Amino acid sequence: MAVNTVEELLAHQFQDMYSASLQFRAALSKLAGYVDVEQVSRHIDSRRQTLKAQAERIEKLAAEYQFPVDGKQCAAADGIIREIRDIYDMTDATVRDLATLGALRRMACYGMAGYTTCLRLAEKLGYADSAEVAQTALDEDRSSNNQLETADV
Repeated sequence: MAVNTVEELLAHQFQDMYSASLQFRAALSKLAGYVDVEQVSRHIDSRRQTLKAQAERIEKLAAEYQFPVDGKQCAAADGIIREIRDIYDMTDATVRDLATLGALRRMACYGMAGYTTCLRLAEKLGYADSAEVAQTALDEDRSSNNQLETADV
């Protein structure tokens, strides 16, 4: 997709975050079967719910502004997911759980970067509803990251 305007850039950024949400949710579904500590399992469940809500809000925004959300694959999410696949081969449960917490942190940090970009673009354009969607997701990802900073196995 050629991006030539700020409006197109905002749509492109939301498409990227939508794709990342779907990709991360799918990866977390599989990863949930590899964790041993209940606290880590709760973080995975919480993150999956947050990602679902974020994707649903982007779908509503896309319908309102008439931009497609399907068809884009987030390359950054692909990279994080490739790293997650290494966790499947880890034999020590503690190492696996610690690696899982690291993966969850990477997802949250990617979300913070992406939604900060969406927020600034929406503010620049004066799109209050887009800014609200981005701010809500940014707050969720910051909260998730803060919770993960104190998580232990």
